[in-house]
Amino acid sequence: KLCRYGDFKRAIEKLHDAINDFKADPQNIHDIFMARLIDKIREKYDLLISTRGENDLQIIRWCIKHGYLQQALTLYTEHVPEYLGKQNFIKQRKDEAQKLDKALKGDNRRRWFYLLAEYLNNSDEIKKLGAEINAKNSAYNTTYISLIKNAITSIKQGTFNYEDWRQTFVYFIHPPRNFTIEDVMPYESTLRAQFELLDKIYKEPQILLDLSADELEPISGIIYIIRETLETQAHDTQRRKTLFNYLVNMSAKDIKENFPTLKIDARISRLQYFLDNVIFSLNIQEEKFFDIMKKYFRLKDERNNSNHANNTANFDTAESLERFMIAGLDEIEDAEKNISR
Repeated sequence: KLCRYGDFKRAIEKLHDAINDFKADPQNIHDIFMARLIDKIREKYDLLISTRGENDLQIIRWCIKHGYLQQALTLYTEHVPEYLGKQNFIKQRKDEAQKLDKALKGDNRRRWFYLLAEYLNNSDEIKKLGAEINAKNSAYNTTYISLIKNAITSIKQGTFNYEDWRQTFVYFIHPPRNFTIEDVMPYESTLRAQFELLDKIYKEPQILLDLSADELEPISGIIYIIRETLETQAHDTQRRKTLFNYLVNMSAKDIKENFPTLKIDARISRLQYFLDNVIFSLNIQEEKFFDIMKKYFRLKDERNNSNHANNTANFDTAESLERFMIAGLDEIEDAEKNISR
C-alpha cells in the first residue's frame, strides 16, 4: 500500500530488478506475452522504476500523475525534509549534529524532518521567539481590522478602490525578514473578491434579491448570519441597509470569522533563528530555501487539515493542490542543480 512507504519502496525495488533481470526466449509464447506486458509496466511505472525507487520526488510525481493526491501529500510531508538533508541542501556542523542526535535518541521520527519541524520547540529560546511572533501577529491583526473597517466606510461613501486600499495596507504592514506581503496575507484574492462584491452590492442592491445566487458566494458566510432578517425584507435597499449595518457594527471577532486573517508563520521565523544561530546552514540561496519551506508548510497544513476533516483547506480543488505540489517539486529540483557536492 502507498501509505506504507517502506513496503511500497521495496515493491518498487523488486519490480525494477524483475524487469531488468527478465530475458525473453523468442521461442517461448509465455515469454513473448510477458515481454509485451513488461513494456506496458515500463510505460506506466517509468517514473518509479527508472531510479529503482531511490528518488522520493519521482515517487511523489508518480502519485500525482496517477491521481493518488492524498498519498502524494503524505509522501511530500514526510519525505521532502529528508530529501533536502540527504541531497545536501542543508548541513550541520559536527557539534550541532551531535546535539540533534542526542535529542533524537529514542525518537522514531526521521532526522531532517525532526530538525525542520520539531527540534528545540520546547527550548526557552524558541518559546521566547513564539511569544514575539504572537505579539507581532496581534499587532498586525489590530491594524488589519481597522483597515477593513475603513474599507467598508469607503464602500458606503462610494470612494472605494481596492488598489488604493492595498497601498495603504502595504504601508502599514511591514513583513519581517524572508516574508512577503503575500506570505502575511495568503488569501488576498478572497479578500479582494469580498470587497469588490460589497462595493457592487452597495451600488446595485438588487443583487441581494436572490440570496442563493452564485454571485454572492464570496460573502456567503455573512449572508448566512443575517439571512433570516434579509428574508423578511422585500426591497433591495432594505436588504442593503441590513447588510451594511451588520458590517459596520462587526466586532473584531466577527471580522476574523468573516474575512481572511493575517498571520506570520512561526515555523519560518524558527528556521530563520536556526540559520542565524548556525544550528544548520545552507548550500542553496536563503531565499530559495524559504520559498521551498513555505510551500512545504502549506502542504503540511493541508495534510493535517484533511486528516482531521478540517474545513480550513488551503486549496479549492484537487487540480489546484496538484499544481501546487508540482510547483514545489519543480522548485526543489531547480535549486538542486546549483548545489555543490
